[in-house]
Amino acid sequence: MRSFVVLILVFLGLLFFAIPAMAEDISLTKIDIKSQEDVKALASLGISVYAKTPTFYLVETSQKQRDLLTEKGTSFQTLDDEPMPGLYYFVYAKGTKILSHT
Repeated sequence: MRSFVVLILVFLGLLFFAIPAMAEDISLTKIDIKSQEDVKALASLGISVYAKTPTFYLVETSQKQRDLLTEKGTSFQTLDDEPMPGLYYFVYAKGTKILSHT
């Protein structure tokens, strides 16, 4: 009985580490929008948009989508390699307003 419990615990431990490794490499990404072509590139790749501003979009991308964006010459920045739902606040100052760090 004791070896059975140990076997189950080992299995659960392996499962705990294997599932994230099997998941698709999803990242929170900032994509610079410089033209209508950038918007079309996002639409053609099926990228989920979380927030839009006049100059950039916050999106969720897979590694494959980031590779395709690179091939298309679209400028982007990965903000979080392991995004968690509900952990972010998006604060954006319109125009030339500057947000204070205090």
